[in-house]
Amino acid sequence: VLRVGRNGGTGVLNALNNGNILVENSSTGSAVLDVGRDAGSDGTLTANDGSTVSIATSGLGAGTSSINIGRDGSTGIATFDNSALTVGDFLSVGRNGTGILTLQNGAIATNTDAAGLTRIGREGGTGTLEVVSGSSLTANNLRLGSDTGSTGTVTVDSGATINLTDTVQVGQDSATANT
Repeated sequence: VLRVGRNGGTGVLNALNNGNILVENSSTGSAVLDVGRDAGSDGTLTANDGSTVSIATSGLGAGTSSINIGRDGSTGIATFDNSALTVGDFLSVGRNGTGILTLQNGAIATNTDAAGLTRIGREGGTGTLEVVSGSSLTANNLRLGSDTGSTGTVTVDSGATINLTDTVQVGQDSATANT
């Protein structure tokens, strides 16, 4: 588990110039990256110029892998500029907090598990996803504004793509969704 900005603190994590960050759990339990966790906290993650951020589990009995950007009353901002994000199970932006995920200048984000779930705005949170300037997001399932009181916003510009292979839910359970 890696937490960037927790318990009222501020945290910054950078993967620059072909840098690599791997959050992995190869035994029981889960691999988790929280960018902003707990009320009053601020977390920032920046990856650029060919850098990669991967959240993965492996081995028998391994749990789930997830990234949460803006969780439990915090603010989380993650920017991928010509870089890559890979997560196996859950990608959440604005999970009972405020989260912004920006993919720009050819950045690639991939949610790899067949049952994987990408949520933008959940559990009363506000989530924003921006996929711009030739960037892409590939996921199996997308929920935009899921759970009561949540708001999810997605922006995709010319040349950028979101590739979905399964379910899309927009504005679930009295939530607000903007595209």
